Amino acid sequence: MLLRAVFFAACALVVALVISQAAPVWVASWHGGGDETLPSEPSIAAVDSRPEPELQGRQVALRTGPGGHATINGRVNNRPVTFLLDTGATMVVLNERTARNLGYHLAKSDFTQVSRTANGDVLVAPIRLSEIRVDNIVVRDVPAIVVPGQVLEGNLLGMSFLNRLRKFEFQGDRLVLTQ
Repeated sequence: MLLRAVFFAACALVVALVISQAAPVWVASWHGGGDETLPSEPSIAAVDSRPEPELQGRQVALRTGPGGHATINGRVNNRPVTFLLDTGATMVVLNERTARNLGYHLAKSDFTQVSRTANGDVLVAPIRLSEIRVDNIVVRDVPAIVVPGQVLEGNLLGMSFLNRLRKFEFQGDRLVLTQ
């Protein structure tokens, strides 16, 4: 079962890596985006990750950038990490530099799963994150994948985090996370 989950996650990583090479993460279609064209230089606005005053409890509203792109300033194991929201990524994906900053010192032998990308095969390392926090939203024991070297510049907040929420939805220029 775990092998299937890791294989599925690796396939999703391939999609995420290909998308990240060509364009920013597209989530506009989730809230009615139409025929959008790629800008010559993708711009992803930083998300204001402070909760909106009218939201109570375990709900956070984040501003999205042009086209619904979301950069989320969160915390992993109580350390700051910036993510791109990627509903197409099965797993949370960290680049090796971020993983190292979080205390995951991976050896080459830890990269055991093969992920096929448009640029060739990439070995990835499956890990578990003790906690991911986005303001007052906290998810513990989150499966993730680490990609080596410069394969991925940023980090992706994928479905292994989002599926643990009660819901997430786009409301105009806001992404609302509810736990």
